[in-house]
Formats: sequence, C-alpha cells, structure tokens
Amino acid sequence: KKLKGNKVNLLLHCHEYTSPENYNDMWLVQKMHKMETKMYPVSYVWISHTNEVRLEQFKKDHDLENVNKNIFHVMPNYPSRSWSSFKTDFGSTDKTRIVFVGSLGYDNMYLQETVDWVELNKDCFSLDIYAYNIDKKAKNLLDSINNNCINHYQGFDYKELPFILKKYDIGLVLYKPYNFNHVNGVSNKVFEYLACDLDVWFPKDNTYMLSMVREKSYPKILGLDFTNLPGFDFKNALKRDGMDYHSDNFFYETIYKEIYENMATDSK
Repeated sequence: KKLKGNKVNLLLHCHEYTSPENYNDMWLVQKMHKMETKMYPVSYVWISHTNEVRLEQFKKDHDLENVNKNIFHVMPNYPSRSWSSFKTDFGSTDKTRIVFVGSLGYDNMYLQETVDWVELNKDCFSLDIYAYNIDKKAKNLLDSINNNCINHYQGFDYKELPFILKKYDIGLVLYKPYNFNHVNGVSNKVFEYLACDLDVWFPKDNTYMLSMVREKSYPKILGLDFTNLPGFDFKNALKRDGMDYHSDNFFYETIYKEIYENMATDSK
C-alpha cells in the first residue's frame, strides 16, 4: 500500500469479532494490530463483519463512527445455493436424527447436557457428532459413552458437508454464552443446516439468534434452555403437520455480489 498508494485498495472481512483485550494476548499480534488500526480510517475501501452488532462494536473499538459509512458492510458467512438441492427426508426414520458439525469443546459448549438428554431419550433420538478439532475433556466424554445412539466421527472436507447433512433431521448449535462472539453471532452451521432443510436447535442464551426463532413454519429454528433439557417438549418441537414451508435465502450468491462488484469497479 505504501509503495503503490491509491493503486492498491484494501478490503477487510472479519469472520469474528475480536476485542481490544484479545489483541493484547500475544506480543506480535498486538504490534501488528497497532499498525493495522492506523490504516483503518484512511486506507480501506471495504470493512465488513458478519452482522451489524459486531460491526458497530468494531467501529466503537477503533473510533471509526465518523468515518465514511460507505466502506462498512455486513456480510454473513453463507453456503452456496447449490446446497439447496440436498434436502433432508425429515422424520423418515424411527428415531429423530440429530447432528452436530464443527469444533467441539467441553467447558464452552452444552455437550454434557446434550449427551445426558440424548441418552435419556435414546429410544427417540440418535446423535452424530462430526469434529476434527475436539478438546481433551470433550473427547474423553464421548469415548466413555457405551451405546450406539451417540457417535463421534472425524471431520471431513467442507464440500462433503451437504451430502452428510441431508441424512439428518435436526442440526445443533451448542455454544454457551461465554464471549461476545457467541452471544452476538450466528454460527455458520446454522445456515448450513437450514440450506439442507434441517430444523435448528440452539441455546436461547445466545440472544442474537432469538430474532431468528421460527416455530410456525419449517424448517424450524428453536431456542432451547440447555440447562433444563429434561423440561423440553420435544414432541411439539418435532411437529410439522399443517405447517408451511419457509424458503430461506441464506446463500452467498445473494451477498457476495456486492463485494465482487466493489472489487471489479475498483480494479478498472
């Protein structure tokens, strides 16, 4: 940028929000971030976050609220529209098939609560977990399970995900509200589940997602109290009879056009 000046345009997309305190955790990261922040007000033609709450907090953190508003954008992380051709056959098996995909932790997720609940209702549900990245406590818990209703598998290539998801009925989000990101965000897996018409169950203390709750049409999006799963009326949650299908548009083709046009215009 210093060598080429205005011939080079900088675009920044933040997959997650990072607090100023987090930047101070590592010396090198802290130094690099200080250099980066000096460029925010003057050098960037595009800065985006995955939702408006994270974007506004980012602007406050870096005193960018009076900077040209046209450089700021909301750009969620959506899957491809091609995923919409991979549809679950909801309720086609004796047991309701639940799936979790992604990194898995014990202390920061409602894993124990979920495992206990599935084991309590093993005649009605199965749970498959696909995770490359899993911490020791979570792995020890899953390794200790001695039944065939809960299974842990290694992760797989992302392009295989829709082929996997269409085998299930319910997609889980398990994050506890332990940081700003998870209280004020929507996991990528939510949109991936919905793309394949799975219902989504998430912890209702991830409050940003409460605005997405959908109970009267399907695929449903339900906020659960994971601290009291035995009190969850799952029979009512699974009902789809008489409900209309809700067609979502959570695909990257609907939002990436803007950044593509921005880059194409700036490159001329």
